[in-house]
Amino acid sequence: MLQSAQGHGPAHNRERAAHHHGLFDPVGIEHVALGSDWDGSKAVITASGLALLTEGLMEAGFSQEEIAAILGGNVLRVLRATLP
Repeated sequence: MLQSAQGHGPAHNRERAAHHHGLFDPVGIEHVALGSDWDGSKAVITASGLALLTEGLMEAGFSQEEIAAILGGNVLRVLRATLP
């Protein structure tokens, strides 16, 4: 679950998702993906947190296609385009 000093849980995840919407705008959704390099991160995503993140992205106005891209579609697209 995503957590911070300000709080945690569904409401906090919606706030984070809305915040990320503004971060994604300059680069475009096609350049955004979840990373696996969370060493040292203060935000931790567990299996239940991933569902909450998805819910937060939906509530922040992301489309199903955008969410699918963020949660793995963009990584697959880049790997398919660059690996032999």
